[in-house]
Amino acid sequence: MIGDSLQITERLYKSISEECEAGFTKSNTMTMAKLANDVPKMDLDHVDSVLKLISCYVFYRPDVSYISCMAYVADTLINNLGEEGSNDYFAFKTFANMIHSYHFH
Repeated sequence: MIGDSLQITERLYKSISEECEAGFTKSNTMTMAKLANDVPKMDLDHVDSVLKLISCYVFYRPDVSYISCMAYVADTLINNLGEEGSNDYFAFKTFANMIHSYHFH
């Protein structure tokens, strides 16, 4: 069980998502450029949702940033949580708590 040790609420996710869409800091621009370069090369089922989830995560945790395997984890979560776009909050909450867990450190 993954749990929610980070206590991410729908309200927090909505705030992160809105701020993320509004723009990134200069330090996150390079990370997002790498993500935008990597994702099209991967055989992912839900590219738009993966880009949104990871960009929100990078905005939420700039200290962790992005590594290429995150896209595969995000795509797997989105595949198993239902239709694309319908469970963005739950996918983000699950992803953030997984990456935060000691298994990924």
